[in-house]
Amino acid sequence: KLINPNLVDEKLSHRESYMEIEKEKYKTEVYQPKFKLDYISNITAGVSTNRFSTGMAGSVFAIFSDIVGKNQLYTTLAVNGEIYDFGGQFAYMNHAKRLNWGASISHIPYQYATAYLTIDTLSYGEEYVIVDDLVMDQMRIFEDQISVFAYLPFSTTRRVEFGVSQSWYYYRIDRWHSYYDPFGMLIGQSREKLDAPDGFNIRKLDVAFVTDNSIFGYASPLQGSRSRFQVEKYFGEIGFFTGLVDYRKYFRMRPFTLAARIYH
Repeated sequence: KLINPNLVDEKLSHRESYMEIEKEKYKTEVYQPKFKLDYISNITAGVSTNRFSTGMAGSVFAIFSDIVGKNQLYTTLAVNGEIYDFGGQFAYMNHAKRLNWGASISHIPYQYATAYLTIDTLSYGEEYVIVDDLVMDQMRIFEDQISVFAYLPFSTTRRVEFGVSQSWYYYRIDRWHSYYDPFGMLIGQSREKLDAPDGFNIRKLDVAFVTDNSIFGYASPLQGSRSRFQVEKYFGEIGFFTGLVDYRKYFRMRPFTLAARIYH
């Protein structure tokens, strides 16, 4: 038995006529944008513990906007490890006019570690025992950033982007000691906070010209081209210029697409 898949149109074509409401009975109000949740993903949370340490991990990403999409708020939060490893970013975008503009604020931790093995002694009653000491220095770099940016489209395929940002960087270093007996059994642990180097700040100014006339499929472009030409200037503790040239061309060869890229 076949069933009409277009149930909405079928029901509408057989609906009863509704009484029209006179215009005088409508109430006119000034539009005020109010943020509502549009999209949420990457909702994860977890806590782990063992004889070495306890940690937690989780993340969430959400987009809020008004009913007409002229104002958008992007939020993301994540933690991986300890409370020091908590990071997040909030960004606002205004699409009310041709010149799209926005601002963002973020706190992002980066971490890496180095380890080495040495010999140490531990007190056991009135005696000292020689042990193997696995030393791990856990270093964290924290980046706090505020930025303002704008996009000016010339057409549906070409636009200019502007941006300015201020970033602050600072450090935290923790040293972990894991003590092992001659048989390789863990017999103790300790942790100490080391002196960290002074932080610094960097300001950045960037401008870019972007083109995109590609036609997307389900997961990637099928044909067309995309390009980005960008220049950045850094100020503050260090000053330098950077440039970016990125051009991509897509050739449709059914049922495949061949992609070529020039990048510098």
